This record gives sequence, structure tokens and C-alpha cells, in this order.
Amino acid sequence: MEKEREKKIEKLLADLRNLDVFYKRPLLEKLQPQYQNFILEVSTTKGSFIFFPYNSDTIRDYGWGCAWRCIQSIINSYFSLKSLDLSINFEDLFNFFGRKETLLALYIEAFPNEEQGLKHKALMETNFAPHDLSSGWAEPFIGYLCLCYFKMSSELFLINGLPEYHNTPNEIFDLTLVFSEFMAKLLTKMELPVMIDDGIYAMTIVDASKIGEKYKLKMGDPHIKEKTPKESCIYEVILDKEGNQLENSVAGDQIDNMYSKGSFQGVHFKEKKWMVLFPI
Repeated sequence: MEKEREKKIEKLLADLRNLDVFYKRPLLEKLQPQYQNFILEVSTTKGSFIFFPYNSDTIRDYGWGCAWRCIQSIINSYFSLKSLDLSINFEDLFNFFGRKETLLALYIEAFPNEEQGLKHKALMETNFAPHDLSSGWAEPFIGYLCLCYFKMSSELFLINGLPEYHNTPNEIFDLTLVFSEFMAKLLTKMELPVMIDDGIYAMTIVDASKIGEKYKLKMGDPHIKEKTPKESCIYEVILDKEGNQLENSVAGDQIDNMYSKGSFQGVHFKEKKWMVLFPI
């Protein structure tokens, strides 16, 4: 069964790479070796995940590619856990899944009854596609459609509501959870990295546990500086039962290695709003 699945995905990847409509843009500058970061294998209670920080696999996305790196980490972790000898790189992801035509087609394929609905109308009228944005940013909704392409099941939802800064139309989101509901889902259903996005910083939760009345999250955070020890992108956050951050493990040189304190200090959930991509 897995071999059959591998062949199907391999064909999808081949079809993707053979397209001659790839969108080439200055954002996809090639990475000079002196700025390169390296891919990291992360051990978790679910197995080993593959994590991609800023400036890995030959593309310099420093400062703008965090959501793409989260999506890339989820897909490649899935390939690894399923023992599929496959991988997808940043350039293929961005070139293919950044196009509005591709994203709309994937949406209609996933939700054929929505073609004339309010959600489809909102997508048609909104500049949500990364190629239409000067930033090139992706969001969990883009990741959701990427996973649809590879026939990977996932859920898209909000925590506490939609962040102030977002490109995905609010009509797309049907479900909003509070922190306790989100943690219950993490502790019982998490099988792959979970992408969270506050509209500024996108990162992944790679493991979760409960310790008494507190929760511990292991984070895979793409926001590290150029040519930085790859382990810097992994840290732990301790939360109270309401979702307030009590402490994190980022200390010493790791603080200096981070792109911004806003990412690791911003992991809290009591009132903060998040978009979430939850593979299932």
C-alpha cells in the first residue's frame, strides 16, 4: 500500500516540477553558502520529524518564508514517517502553490459544492495568493491546499478568532477553538507538526505534553538568523492552564541566534488569536 502511495506522490511531484508556468521572482534568490542554515531531524514522542528553518535547501527566505518552511516541514515529515523516499523543496512549493489559479483549482477540487458559494466568492475577490503579495507570505490556508494536493488530511481552524493581520478571507474559517480545546486536540490527535500563525510569525508545534496543571510545547521555529546552529530553531515553552506563557527554554547564545524575540516570546494562547493547520 505504501509503495503504491509513494508512486502516486512521486507522479504528483514529477507533474509539479514539469510545469513550465512556474513563477520566477526576485524573492527566490539563490542562497550563498555563507548564509546557509541546515535541515534538522527532530525527535518527538510521535517519531522523528524533518524541520526546515530559514535559509535551508539553497533558498534565501530570511525574513519572509516562515510559513512556507512550516508547510515544507509538515509535508516532508509525512514522507519521512511513511518511509517514502520523497521530498519537496522550497522552490517547488513557492512556485506552484503560490499561484492563485492553482490554489483556486485545488479549493474547488476539495470542495466542489463551494464553487458558487460565499467562500469561493471571497477567494475570487481577495488577494490571498502569495504571488499576488509583495511579501510572498503563505498562511495555514495555503498549507491546507498544499496538503490537499498530496491527499493529506488536515483541519483548518482558529484559536480565539482571526488575527488582525491575515490574507485569507475570514469566510474560509468555520471553526474557532479556545485554548483548552486546542490542547485536548494536540494531546490526543497530533501525528505531524502543527502549524500556528499569528499573522506575523508562523511556526510549528512538534510535540506536546501535560505536566500537572501545566502544558509543555516543543516548538519548531523557522525564525533563526543566517548561518546559525540548526538546533537553535527548537525550544520548549511552558504554559499555564489558561494558555499564558510561564517560561521558555531559549537562553544564552540561542537568544542571539533568533531572528526576533517576538516569535518565541509570543507563544501564548489565553487571548491571542491564531490560524492553525492541523494535519490528521
